[in-house]
Amino acid sequence: MLFLHGFPECWYSWRYQLKCQEFRDQYRVVAVDLRGYGRSSKPSFFPGAYHRDILVEDVRQLIKALGYTSCVMVAHDWGGILAHHFTRMHPEHVDRLVVMDCPEDRIAASFLRANVSQLMKGWYAAAFQVPLLPELIFRAFDYDQINTIFREQPMGVVNVDRMTDEDIEVFKWNASLRRTLTGSMNYYRCIPSFLAPLVLPEYTLEERYSMPVLVLFGDSDAVFDTTFAKAYEESGLHDDITVRVIPSASHWLQQ
Repeated sequence: MLFLHGFPECWYSWRYQLKCQEFRDQYRVVAVDLRGYGRSSKPSFFPGAYHRDILVEDVRQLIKALGYTSCVMVAHDWGGILAHHFTRMHPEHVDRLVVMDCPEDRIAASFLRANVSQLMKGWYAAAFQVPLLPELIFRAFDYDQINTIFREQPMGVVNVDRMTDEDIEVFKWNASLRRTLTGSMNYYRCIPSFLAPLVLPEYTLEERYSMPVLVLFGDSDAVFDTTFAKAYEESGLHDDITVRVIPSASHWLQQ
C-alpha cells in the first residue's frame, strides 16, 4: 500500500495510516517524500524537473525498487493528482486507487468552466507562479504559514487534537530543509504539464479507470469544492467508483 502526500506535507502526513493495524495486517505500508520534499531529491531550481512525466516515472521506479509490480495507491492533494496521471499511464501497476481532496484533470476542466467559486479557491496556485516570493512568505515568522494552513480555520484540521505542536514542528522542519519550498512549489509552476492531456492530441481523453476507485472529500474542504464529488460520479470515466463526502472533515482528510 503506497501513500503519496500533497502540499506542503511529507511522508509524516500518513502517520495515522502507517500505524493502522488493519492495513499492516494486509499490506506492506509505505509512505515517501515526493520529489522536492523533505529528504527526497530536489534536482533543480527550474520547474521543468517536476514535469508530470518525470514525477510519474519516479513512482514507477519506486514500486519496482520496493520489489513489487503493483500496489494499492492511496493519495492526497498533489499526490492524488499525480496518482490519477500515474494510474492512467500505468494501470497495470495499480490494483486499487484511493484519492482524497483532489481533482482529476479531465473532470476538473469541465467542472471549472461552470464553477467560478472553485477558481477563486485556487487563487494561491496563481500566486505560487511568482519566483522566490512565496518561499520568502512561507519562511517568515518561523514558518508560521505552516501553522496557519494546518490549524487555523477555514483551512485547518477540524479536530485540532489530531494536529499537535509536535506535528507542526515536523512539518516546519521538513519545509526548512534546503530547497524544499522551491521544490514543492515547482509542482504548481509545472501545472501546464499536468494539463497537457486536455490540449495535446497524442493523449486519449476517454481513457477509463478499470480498477476500483475510492474518492474522498472532506465536507469542510477549503481548497476544493465538495461538488467535485458529484462531478466524479457523473464523469463516466470509471468502471467501479465509490465517492464519499466525509462529515466534519477539512482538506487534511487523512490527518
